[in-house]
Amino acid sequence: SNPKKANTKDGYYMAKRNTQGTEKTQIMEWLAVAHIDSLKTKVNSSDDAFVKIPISKLVEHGVVRAKTATRDISRLHKEMAKLMLEVETTREGANGDTGIVYTSTVVFPEMEYDHLDKEVTVKISSKAVPQFYNLSDLAHTSLNLDIVLKNITGFWARKIYAICREQLYHNSDIIEFKLSLNELYSVLGIEGKFKDTKDLNRRILSPSLWELGWDLKNQKHVSVSSPKKPVADIDLHIRASQIVSQNKIVGIRFQVRPKVMSQPSLIGRAPE
Repeated sequence: SNPKKANTKDGYYMAKRNTQGTEKTQIMEWLAVAHIDSLKTKVNSSDDAFVKIPISKLVEHGVVRAKTATRDISRLHKEMAKLMLEVETTREGANGDTGIVYTSTVVFPEMEYDHLDKEVTVKISSKAVPQFYNLSDLAHTSLNLDIVLKNITGFWARKIYAICREQLYHNSDIIEFKLSLNELYSVLGIEGKFKDTKDLNRRILSPSLWELGWDLKNQKHVSVSSPKKPVADIDLHIRASQIVSQNKIVGIRFQVRPKVMSQPSLIGRAPE
């Protein structure tokens, strides 16, 4: 199979993350999600789930090398097991009322490499299962892997694209939303880092938004054919501006709408 979409329950990319992860864990996360049958209904939300990924897919995307797959997967697992998300679960209280409980859970606690079948099995913890399964009747976000893993090459640009894609509700022509700095740090997994907003701009916001087609400094769109720096061919128009209070940046305002890609027939083709 060659899954092209990573489907997640709406809110997944806005959940608090305890770590920013690495480029390899980012790719592995989306590959794992893409290999889930997101419409599967016979998954009990109280049970763990298991996803199989051909080792060839991990090699193709540079997550592991064929000759050192066992070692690479062991290292990758140590990083994947660090990722904790704050997820919503429902629980019945002592008085019989049902309420929402926010729980931090390790999403991918185990990985196993089968040398015979050339597959990696990824375990998804029971509390995270509802983020990926039985999505047929739920609002959910679908990420095109060719866009997020091939057209977009920047680590932070991929994260911001996923957030914007999730916020653009399915039938909306345009959506505007704001993230305070604390919220931005939370969803990017960088709490306690980049306290200097100039550093945040220089290392994350400006370069990632430029790749997504927006010049943050000059407040204008940039073309895919821009000779200055690479701009990814994506399916969103993204605008962003800083929210300033008392001469301090306190948040980011986004505007997102769908866009026709420049060369949809070339989707996923590596830049020459």
